[in-house]
Amino acid sequence: MALLNAQGVVKTFPGVVALNNVDLSIRPGTIHCIIGENGAGKSTLVKVLTGVYVPDKGEVTIDGQNALQHPQLFSKVAYVPQELSLFPEMTVAENLFMPFAKSGIGGALVTGRRLNRAAIPHLERFHIAVSPQALVKDISISEQQLLQIARALTNRSAEVLILDEPTTSLTDQETERLFRIVRRLKDEKHSVVFISHKLEEMYALGDEITVMRNGEQVGNAPIAEMTPRQLIILMSGKDFDLDESFRPEKPRGKVLLEVKNLSGSRFRNIDFTLHEGEILGFAGLIGAGRSEIMQTIFGFLHETGGEVKMNGER
Repeated sequence: MALLNAQGVVKTFPGVVALNNVDLSIRPGTIHCIIGENGAGKSTLVKVLTGVYVPDKGEVTIDGQNALQHPQLFSKVAYVPQELSLFPEMTVAENLFMPFAKSGIGGALVTGRRLNRAAIPHLERFHIAVSPQALVKDISISEQQLLQIARALTNRSAEVLILDEPTTSLTDQETERLFRIVRRLKDEKHSVVFISHKLEEMYALGDEITVMRNGEQVGNAPIAEMTPRQLIILMSGKDFDLDESFRPEKPRGKVLLEVKNLSGSRFRNIDFTLHEGEILGFAGLIGAGRSEIMQTIFGFLHETGGEVKMNGER
């Protein structure tokens, strides 16, 4: 029997059908991957599965019971968002157990000493090598990401863990560490819903995969039976030749934007040129300085060195 089951789910907003007759079945002790392009309906589906949204049609069952009629059942579903949702000025232990009632740290008086002592086994379980007394703002982004996952599982009722793009801010080494934790949760008979855009992560972790497109479920199968090409076709609705090489159809245009040795508070000595009719991509982990570079070019932040030219003018 499915631990978490959605059947015939429909959710509409003014002018938009966000979910259209979606079915999803999460079995105990499995890692179920959900994939789809931006706007496919993944976030709306997650909000239905966690009780944030009530569907217009369809039903959600948890442990075989109707969760829409018994909302307390949603406490069995823990959710870790893609964006960090911690309190930076509070300690690791305080963040770990909030809200205190859900994690079993209740009573009239909750002391720092009690929180710090209770935090240690959770931090050890997830290999988070920080002090319970450390402020969250002083630990690394990857440690904050793992702390969010640990916090979700301090919920004593949780049987299903939903991870939404959890590797966005992690290095390859940190991602593999997270994968080991997810596999251990599976071995402990937890069910994990893993949402990602990265195909290699799906194949590294998943038992089953659901593909979303335009608010509809367009594919569901054991992941071993789904090829990368099939996934891409289902996600996009278009056929692709994965061996095809793409090249610009015309020569690059004139230089529009030229950046030389640009430096600021979070970056230094940045050089690039942007040509007419060109799309220039920037990649990097959260905290790498991408946003700060763009905010400096825009004029929101002050530069500490270098120059920016637009159409040849500084």
